[in-house]
Amino acid sequence: MNYTQQKIRLRAIIGCVLLCVTLGITALIPASAENGTDIRVTADRDTVCVGDEVTLTVTLGPVREMGTIAFAIVLPDGLAYVAGSGQLSPGLAAQMGYDNVTFTEKTLFFNGYASKADYESDEDTVLMTFRCEVTDRFGTSCEVTLSRLEFYSCRTWQNHTADYRV
Repeated sequence: MNYTQQKIRLRAIIGCVLLCVTLGITALIPASAENGTDIRVTADRDTVCVGDEVTLTVTLGPVREMGTIAFAIVLPDGLAYVAGSGQLSPGLAAQMGYDNVTFTEKTLFFNGYASKADYESDEDTVLMTFRCEVTDRFGTSCEVTLSRLEFYSCRTWQNHTADYRV
């Protein structure tokens, strides 16, 4: 075997080793990190005028190993929360196995604590709805965001917040 053939063979071996290491590392990454879980805030209409009310829905996409969930809703200028309009989805506490779910309307803060096992679902889960009044004009779009996100597994106590996309 000449020098060129040895170099080619060595490169092939190194390539195979790198491929095996990469596949091994990928296999160790949890499915939730690969796919992530979406949290969406959607409106019941596309266009509004000042004085209109819009219903917003917070939905959690398919999820694994979610023992606790917490987030705050941040409304942009031009939207005002309609007092008393916030509602958790009917049966949410029982569906997710929570023994304590709170929704503080003043701060629009959602907090749920699991009591038994982590919640898992292959389907979307509607968490809550609330209404806002359009108080001022804004440009061609308006964005409601979530902050103070926290998601933990109650089986492993691992923080899965990085696996969620808003």
